[in-house]
Amino acid sequence: EITHRFFIDDMEETLDKTYESVVDIIKEKGSIKLDSLLNIYIHSKFKMIVDDEEVVYQYIGHEIEEDAVWIYTEAKNFDDEGEIVITNSAMIEIFPKQTNIVHFDFNGSIKSLRLFIENESGMIQFRED
Repeated sequence: EITHRFFIDDMEETLDKTYESVVDIIKEKGSIKLDSLLNIYIHSKFKMIVDDEEVVYQYIGHEIEEDAVWIYTEAKNFDDEGEIVITNSAMIEIFPKQTNIVHFDFNGSIKSLRLFIENESGMIQFRED
């Protein structure tokens, strides 16, 4: 499972400006429109490549928690013991100072990346060569 957490007001502004569509995440919680926008957006901004092959993942849904929206996606059948290149450019086009923190947990070993406008991609490796 891949989870993404964003502040609601920031995500609303991002979706509004990106898709020229007024979005109220609280009022539209669970709607087809909101799920569709979140799905399209996250797929356009988050990528994983393992050993030179892009990982296919599916949008599962979203959840509201206080001032945040959680977006859930799931990738199946990929080898996470190889070299993993992660690109996360979410919100950077709207908020140039945006920093995206990525935590990757493999069998209890956690590695993290800090991604931002000058460095939207990073590499994690669990396998010892």
